[in-house]
Amino acid sequence: MDDYEDETDIHEQIFHNNVREQIIFLLLFLLIYLSSFALLEQFKRRGREDYFSSDEDEVTVYRISTWLCTFSLAVSILAVLLLPISIMANEILVNYPNSFYMRWLNSSLIQGLWNHVFLFSNLSLFVLLPFAYLFTESEGFFGHRKGLLPRVYETFTVLGLLALVVLGMTYVISAVIDKDNSSIQTILNLWTYYLPFLYSCISFFGVLMLLVCTPIGFVCLFDIVGQFLIKPQFLRDINEEFFACALEEECLRRRLKQAQKTGKAYMDPAPMLIEQNGPVCDDDYASSCSLMRLRNGELQFGLGTRLMDIEKRRKLLDKQRQTSSLRRNVVYPVAMLLLLGLTLTAVLLVVQNALSLLIGIKALPSSSKQFTLGVSSLSKLGPFGAALEIVLIVYLIVTSSIGLYTAPCMKRMRPKLKSTPFCLLIANCALLLIISSALPLLSKILDTCYLDHAGATLYSEKQIQNVMADLSANVYGNPHSLHISSKSTEEAIDIIRYEILQHFNTNNEEYSIVFTSGATAALKIIAECFNYGSKSKGTLVYLENNHTSALGMRSYAENAKEISTERAYELMINEPKKYPDKNDLNNIFVYPAESNFCGTKFPLEWIKCIKEGALNEFVQTKSQNWYVVLDAPCYVASNVLDLSRYKPDFVTISFYKMFGYPTGLGALLVKKTSEELLTKKYFGGGTLQMVLSSQNVIVPRKVLHERFEDGTLPFLSVLAVKQGFETLKRLNLNFDSISQHTFSLARYVYRKLCTLHHGNEKPAVILYHETKFENRDIQGGIVNFNLIRSNGSYIGFTEVLHMANLYGIHLRNGCHCNPGACQRFLKLKPSDIVKNFELGHVCGDTNDLIDGIPTGTIRVSFGYMSSKKDADRLLAMIESCFVSRPIRKMPSNSYDQRNYLEHQIQKSADTENITEYFETNSTLQNEEQDEKGRLTNIFVYPIKSCGSYEVSEQWLIGPDGLKYDREWVIINSSGVCLTQKQNRNMCLIKPVIDLKNDRLQLSFKGYHDIDINLSNNMERLKEVCLSQTKICSKRVIGWDCGDEVSDWLSEALNMSGLRLLRKYKEDGGLNVSIVKQSFANNGMFLLVNSKSVEWLTNKIENNELNEDLNTTIQRFRPNFVVDFSKPFQENELSDLWIGNNFFKSKGTCTRCHMICIDQETGNTSKEPLLTLSKELKGKIRFGVYLSLVDDVQTVLKLNSSVL
Repeated sequence: MDDYEDETDIHEQIFHNNVREQIIFLLLFLLIYLSSFALLEQFKRRGREDYFSSDEDEVTVYRISTWLCTFSLAVSILAVLLLPISIMANEILVNYPNSFYMRWLNSSLIQGLWNHVFLFSNLSLFVLLPFAYLFTESEGFFGHRKGLLPRVYETFTVLGLLALVVLGMTYVISAVIDKDNSSIQTILNLWTYYLPFLYSCISFFGVLMLLVCTPIGFVCLFDIVGQFLIKPQFLRDINEEFFACALEEECLRRRLKQAQKTGKAYMDPAPMLIEQNGPVCDDDYASSCSLMRLRNGELQFGLGTRLMDIEKRRKLLDKQRQTSSLRRNVVYPVAMLLLLGLTLTAVLLVVQNALSLLIGIKALPSSSKQFTLGVSSLSKLGPFGAALEIVLIVYLIVTSSIGLYTAPCMKRMRPKLKSTPFCLLIANCALLLIISSALPLLSKILDTCYLDHAGATLYSEKQIQNVMADLSANVYGNPHSLHISSKSTEEAIDIIRYEILQHFNTNNEEYSIVFTSGATAALKIIAECFNYGSKSKGTLVYLENNHTSALGMRSYAENAKEISTERAYELMINEPKKYPDKNDLNNIFVYPAESNFCGTKFPLEWIKCIKEGALNEFVQTKSQNWYVVLDAPCYVASNVLDLSRYKPDFVTISFYKMFGYPTGLGALLVKKTSEELLTKKYFGGGTLQMVLSSQNVIVPRKVLHERFEDGTLPFLSVLAVKQGFETLKRLNLNFDSISQHTFSLARYVYRKLCTLHHGNEKPAVILYHETKFENRDIQGGIVNFNLIRSNGSYIGFTEVLHMANLYGIHLRNGCHCNPGACQRFLKLKPSDIVKNFELGHVCGDTNDLIDGIPTGTIRVSFGYMSSKKDADRLLAMIESCFVSRPIRKMPSNSYDQRNYLEHQIQKSADTENITEYFETNSTLQNEEQDEKGRLTNIFVYPIKSCGSYEVSEQWLIGPDGLKYDREWVIINSSGVCLTQKQNRNMCLIKPVIDLKNDRLQLSFKGYHDIDINLSNNMERLKEVCLSQTKICSKRVIGWDCGDEVSDWLSEALNMSGLRLLRKYKEDGGLNVSIVKQSFANNGMFLLVNSKSVEWLTNKIENNELNEDLNTTIQRFRPNFVVDFSKPFQENELSDLWIGNNFFKSKGTCTRCHMICIDQETGNTSKEPLLTLSKELKGKIRFGVYLSLVDDVQTVLKLNSSVL
């Protein structure tokens, strides 16, 4: 009964949240609607022909049109306010994430506002406003009776015809702008192409209006502000001008007084002669027979006008004279400069975002279906910076609106109080909608900070669009065929080869190109096919700082030697010894043009040195047959490789590191004079001129790439390379400028990290570099480092990765597939590597600290689309999460820093000493009694990463875990296991296990419940397919549970192609001994101590996690919740009894950002991960894994004692 009530409470809470969000939106929109209606009432004309007609139908038409116009105006105002509201909401959630008074404010509400505004903007612009205008102008079709319906028919008919015209024009414009995407076949793609394209055109027009109107509005604001402020008068004597003006005013008063008495107002008694029969004055007011023409041509009326001007000037001078010099000489210039700065910033912001949208510089992924507010501030300056951004947006809106209505061309469109025709009101609403459609370009909420360009750079939106357009407009066939599309494909591939060679400043007479699946495959070809000479006695020499793939080449070499970086530099500087005779040994040297570990650029001059025998001394040979392999995928991604100047024998490259797309494609560039050294044994399709199936007789093709490109090339991927080059041309980029840009960003981060220290003046960062970022010729755009605590101990890279994920920062951790550099910089001996392996550490895992020593590092790398904002976001995350009272202090140098910190390392793992927080002054009298606890909760998670089911009394357990625990798993269309890291809403799928009826019931907010049979009916299961996936790098298999539940999950989680798998139980039909038979991550049971959770909640500052203890416990997704007598007592136990069941501890549970997800609502925050990171100095470990010792099924009861 309690379980049912809990489930009901959750459903009610979710329902109430949805209702609350809709009510908030309705109230907000109603408020804006009423304000818009009041605004329209102030402007609309009161003419009888518009609003006071005796025809009731006419009144109804105008009333309906007014409602539609008001609705559209309200939408435009809401669109204008949307960005400020979103920014304010984010800052409130950052500073008060769990405030009781702010629980109504969340990402779901803001995202709902965005969706509603986008929908209603399109509806208003394309439907409501045109309908309102046409409806008011309609009269009904000829021959119909008068009334509303004929006018409605006419309006819809005209609106339909107008829609056809607009869509036709849209098609023509799209064909001109993007002819590859527009074709007769796509003319019916109304919802997927033309309407979004039309709205994009309108948004772009709105951007142009912003760019034009903002400077005009600035000029007007300049004049308006000048009227309220006192201008500085540096070259004028205000007092002298004031007294002169007062004197002139007094004189005019006397002259005017005399004129009123005598009719004469001149000082000279002799009047001028009046023309005969001529009028005294053209002005009726001044034309009086009693007045005479004066000597200076002025009359009494002129004197009065002059007196009014002088009086006004005298008052202005008096105001200026009484104003302080500080206010007069400082406030005015500052206000003008502030306006100028705001205007320039606003215009530059609009231009930057408009160009990004227009030319496709914005890299993917740029957004996601869901966004999260409250994770981090949108400005480095925090709330102040966010407030400044809001001011900037409001200023942009105000200036653009003023500029719009003060432009000369808008004179007839300006609304006037009480006298604006209805058609002009509609036109003004449309203009405001168009301008407001451009404002979302300023949004920064959905930004992704991608800092792993050395792993793979990002592709641009336009690049992918052009690739798809090329594939849509052309037919490409297998190049091995001989039909028309095949030949055109082969020719297109040859053109790509020429373009690649041209990019490296060479031609097909000097180098050949062999397309491969990547740089690794290129190195493998060299390793397998290189001829080492007589009896294969030649030597392979490889630099210590090399990629793992280069190390793999030694498996094919009889003699292989590693050379350190220092030794290599030493030998390259010395003059090589000359030997007159050559032998038949072929030696090869492999080194990277740029280290993928630390970004060091090794001299390309080494190529010539090697060929002259610089390594003869090292390998103790007199051979002069030296060949060079330049491993260049990292280098060519941001640098120019000039093969006309430097001529290595072999060059390996990878295109996804250059352009982001296509993946799975690289190339091997082979110097023509070195082709004969590659001897191939295997042959595939398309590589031979002739072959006999019955005998081992073959004749290989003569052209190198035709011999080595086995089978059919990935020709569509090869053709996509063209769009990579076109993207750089379109953006007017060259690799020299890219090199400068990426180096500048890396140097900025490097210097900031160098000076970053804790409050106790201890370094916070250790950097792993061979340069000081002084010259981009020897250093690339990579920064490699580890973080250090204030006590000198290392922070594990996995902990940093979790916090980076929480802040939306994508970076790389580990050894980066460069074991030589990793071991060198971390000072790890071979025995240390073996020891770490024996302790369970393998390449690519998250085991980052062993005995307090790091097993890897953190790497950030930059690409051409990176910005200083990305660098600042990384630095802000490091300072806020890992540095205690950060200060800036110049270090001596990075090497001294590293040596100093190496001596400060604590050899013991911090997690083993976590109980230092809870030392007491007295010894406990009864240790056995102190270790007792009570089992308070048992949680079962039937579907991995979904909601929990709380046991009410007792539950079956066995060696595989709790019964039904993690027995099901959801996989996506690619067969990958789905977790809350990809979709937070999984926690809202609430299960109920009904043992009596043998059913598992699943529920989700807003959807009907669905049932699954708990029993394993093998006959029924065999009717559906057996599927497999991977969990924690282990292959798992399970039965597909069918289409009904899969469709329900896809709809509930808003992801297509989801499938539900159930754990496979062996029945003899399949050998599953080598696969994982459970969907749990690690241990079968996870225990959490409620006292530890209570300690954690007390540590969280400012009560930012304002929730009850049970809700916080749910964040850690435990199976067992035990109430021990003190916090973290569970970490001290190697084994324990729970009731009559004996468990062994399998170690602590390393936590990630998933604990920041509220399991009841799906909302995220920075806590409790941030506090765990600060308080637990070492791994973020919380909770312990358990395994059941007895290999039998038994019963576990609630409230059992724990010993």
